[in-house]
Amino acid sequence: MTPWTLEVQRSEFLKALKVLVAKASQAGPQARALLTFCDGQLSIALVGISGQVPAAGNWPGEVRVPAFFLGRLARALPEEDPLRLQADGEHFTVSRLSMPCECRPPAAAGPRLSPESIPMNLGLHELLALRSQYSAAEIEDAGVAPVIAAAEQKLSDVLQRAAAELQPYGVTTESLRQLVDKHAGDTGPFEESDKAVMARIVKAWMLLAHLGYRGR
Repeated sequence: MTPWTLEVQRSEFLKALKVLVAKASQAGPQARALLTFCDGQLSIALVGISGQVPAAGNWPGEVRVPAFFLGRLARALPEEDPLRLQADGEHFTVSRLSMPCECRPPAAAGPRLSPESIPMNLGLHELLALRSQYSAAEIEDAGVAPVIAAAEQKLSDVLQRAAAELQPYGVTTESLRQLVDKHAGDTGPFEESDKAVMARIVKAWMLLAHLGYRGR
């Protein structure tokens, strides 16, 4: 592909990076930053936040890079001014610094679900609720698919541990997964004050198991 290029003022770019880097670690190691250009503004968006930088050039679509690269950029930003940003479909480059990237054409940019619209530090329940509220394509387009995948892995670990505890009552990992999937997004997560409620739920389930309910 013909490389996309932009020029930005170093001071403005660094200012945006510092704001984003302060939040990037909260987005998780799998998060992606989305770079788009419209009306003379470079937009850098990741989970929970976005930054705008005045820019000039040709950047017709969307570029995705690992969010942690923003920190690397902020720490070692070249002294050139203006800075030249380039994306060639495989690498996003700022002067001598380069990182693998993904370029998407204009038609694929601008998802209904945007990364900055998703709050930082979402718990497992809220992340699974996103999965139930949006399609896989919308989640992928918004650049948060890796975050959801990490939540899915955490869920699998939790379900396996829960099933091991409930195994004497015939409760399986699959039955727990079906329960979680059915109700994802229906209710809010339990807070610290809900421990008594959780204890009653566990007790009720154990009583049902003794009466013949096996969670299948």
